[in-house]
Amino acid sequence: MPGYVLRVWAAGDTRLPPDTDPIRLETVDGSLVAAHGAGFDMQPFVCDGQPVDPSSALTTEGLRDGAMLEFVGDELWRRVAPEPIAAALAPELANALVYLDLRSAELYDYPWELLRCHDAFLFSRQQARICLGRPEARSGLFSPPPDLEHPLRVMVVIGNKTDDPNILADEELERIERRAHRENVDLLLKILFRPAPNQIQHTLKEFRPHVLHFVGHGNVDHENKPVVEVWSATANVNELWDAQKIEQEFSASPPRLVVLNACRTAAPTNAVSLMGAFARAGCPTVVGMMGDIFGEASVHFSHAFYDEVCAGATVDEAATRARRSLQNASGRDTPRIRSNWPLVRVLVHGDVDTVMKVPQPASNLVDFVERDFVDRWEQRWAAWHNMMETSRLTVFRGDSEAGKTELLKAIAGIWARNDQCVIHADVSTPPRGDWRDLLERVTAAASRAQGVDATVLSNASNAGNQSVNVYKAYRDALEQCSGGKPLLLVIDGLSEWDADLIALPELCAPYLRTEGTSHVRLIVALREAPDTGGWGGVPDGWRPIEVGQFPDHEWKRAVNQMAWYWSRQIADQNKADYFSNNFVPTILNYPETSARTLSKLRELAQI
Repeated sequence: MPGYVLRVWAAGDTRLPPDTDPIRLETVDGSLVAAHGAGFDMQPFVCDGQPVDPSSALTTEGLRDGAMLEFVGDELWRRVAPEPIAAALAPELANALVYLDLRSAELYDYPWELLRCHDAFLFSRQQARICLGRPEARSGLFSPPPDLEHPLRVMVVIGNKTDDPNILADEELERIERRAHRENVDLLLKILFRPAPNQIQHTLKEFRPHVLHFVGHGNVDHENKPVVEVWSATANVNELWDAQKIEQEFSASPPRLVVLNACRTAAPTNAVSLMGAFARAGCPTVVGMMGDIFGEASVHFSHAFYDEVCAGATVDEAATRARRSLQNASGRDTPRIRSNWPLVRVLVHGDVDTVMKVPQPASNLVDFVERDFVDRWEQRWAAWHNMMETSRLTVFRGDSEAGKTELLKAIAGIWARNDQCVIHADVSTPPRGDWRDLLERVTAAASRAQGVDATVLSNASNAGNQSVNVYKAYRDALEQCSGGKPLLLVIDGLSEWDADLIALPELCAPYLRTEGTSHVRLIVALREAPDTGGWGGVPDGWRPIEVGQFPDHEWKRAVNQMAWYWSRQIADQNKADYFSNNFVPTILNYPETSARTLSKLRELAQI
């Protein structure tokens, strides 16, 4: 797809470089296509002899005035694309990517999302790709954003008060999670509910999110500068994040995508822009709202936007389709939702096709991967961070049916969908023989795994009669059996074996060490901590991840996710019975363990 950059300076801008045309249409590689010798006309808009403030089109009343929206959009096109710009650009709009590069700060005040050509709003037109920004990435950053990698790390900040009727934070969060589950896209979520001061900065540093999603309020401070309000439940105060604070705090750990799903977070005030502050901090893509957006429209936008992003769309494509989804909304609160479509603004610095694109998982899923409903985001992140940064051994510890098995499968699924090798061994039935029994069960599981040579493991498990030598040979065979690809060995059900079984110190303990090179990771689940006497004391790095009851803030969302999924699977003739059972209340009152809940869901759904 061809790419163009429309670079625009305001008329009279003294910062215009010498010998530069103030409106220039270029290809993305810098070749001049067309130019106009006068800058963007900053004179007032006039309709039927009356002056019109274009920003009034984005007020609650203005958004419902279709004729006004069309007038503003047509006038914006007339001023930004005078001849010969229009003649060169208009025929390309259906088949090209266009960056609208606004070089004068005051130009960001205009509602560019209403831009119209040939009677079509370009920012919601199905064939068009257009975004504010430029294809050149910012240089001289204090710290670059994290590389795109699997799984995607998403930090969600819930910044409104609990009793705020205008923000549907729980519903919005649930839609984000549901989208990821539906697409089998692997996310690691870090959710900050009304965080304490400095918690955002700490999480940015430790979690290094690819995506920051903010839910709450945008406002202006006492100096009429735009701010984001973050309510702290512990301090009982609204912390105000202005442009200066944003640029200062995010420059050390800029996400790749920032979504400010809050009122007026994209609207500049006194030439100060929150979106611009995130961009200067190094965030290559920023999404905000140009006016006051209704809570219902916010939820609808998040659902539509992440639908597209999780399916592999670029940010500009996702935003365009989300605007179109708002335009075509149906059902409850339809007029309110539809009217908010022009509020969504996207700002890009860099190649929009690559700066933020969700890695798509491998399609060759292994047989143990189930639909993933077990959120437990804190335990997931602890396990993944431990595996990647701290230790080659990860241990989940918790009571029976607390959800350890589901967590193991969730982590293993992430690994498998990254096109890496997984051996998933369920050893939950008690041992039938001697210490070699465990190795034989792992080997049997390896024979079913993709990309694993189980013969190597079988030979090692029969390499002698001294357990210490056999287990050492088996660990060496694990390094070889995947042909050099990263390998995750999952052992579920060790709780059924003796806690001080020699397999734990001899097979597992060496993976606590991080020295040397190894592409093998081991993850196991236990009910009780093993007797560390057999390990020669508590080994360095022994930090089991505790799995207890669901956190209160996750439980209802997790149940809703499962209910939503199973309701889509049952036969039509069973749906009446399914819903007449007071399905969700039944589950909410059921013991809060994921294994029991999943069993009950299947029972109620008659599957």
